[in-house]
Amino acid sequence: MNTKPPGAATSTAAAVRLRGGAVSYAGQRALSDVDLDVAPGEVVALLGPNGSGKSTLVRAILGLVPLSAGTLELFGTPAHRFHDRARIGYVPQRHTVGGGVPATVQEVVSSGRLARRRLITPWLRPADRAVVADTIATVGLEEKACAQISTLSGGQQRRALIARALAGEPDMLVMDEPLAGVDLANQEILTRTLTGLVEAGTTLLIVTHEIGPLADLIGRTVVLHHGRVGYDGPPTDEVLNGFAGTDPHFLPASPGEPFGFVD
Repeated sequence: MNTKPPGAATSTAAAVRLRGGAVSYAGQRALSDVDLDVAPGEVVALLGPNGSGKSTLVRAILGLVPLSAGTLELFGTPAHRFHDRARIGYVPQRHTVGGGVPATVQEVVSSGRLARRRLITPWLRPADRAVVADTIATVGLEEKACAQISTLSGGQQRRALIARALAGEPDMLVMDEPLAGVDLANQEILTRTLTGLVEAGTTLLIVTHEIGPLADLIGRTVVLHHGRVGYDGPPTDEVLNGFAGTDPHFLPASPGEPFGFVD
């Protein structure tokens, strides 16, 4: 499927450019002096133990929490002037959708199309319906399109959330723990889906503890430690296999240097 709006592929500006980024909660720093660039079409895995600042960094990029210091640009535009939020799709960490309100897979995915519509109406145009059907097919849920979302497995619900994000035809997809709690069969389907998106040029920023089948997709790893970047470099075997995020003191050193412990 085409996840790009017309003309988006010609842009050469970084999808994300963060300099000196900091975020504070109740006077406590959650992020400090974070520099991050994500190029168009790049696949970046954001790693680190619980509490390292991964989700806070993603929320700052998405505009859900404000920076207390630093500058952020999205697709070459200062974040405070960036209004085309449809260019960034987001798949949250939670594994269930619906919130107790009955909704079919098709209805959930259709809600993701709202970001691309200028007029809010109770119906979808034929072009919108075609995109919704395409995204449902992309994640392999055609047979479940009319099923209640609450009846799906956790892995199928994750795929529905991805389809909802893709319905907005984003240039960049941000995913928080896409494989967490997902069985092997659904992991393989998700991986095939993401592989197709990468081949189409979609930028991926993936927060994860579980590299698993995504290893071949990842072009770069960024490891956070206590709200700072502890490593930014290639996805070496040591990073992908040796660092599991379970030891808060264990980090890869700079690219090309040995692993070590940090104080």
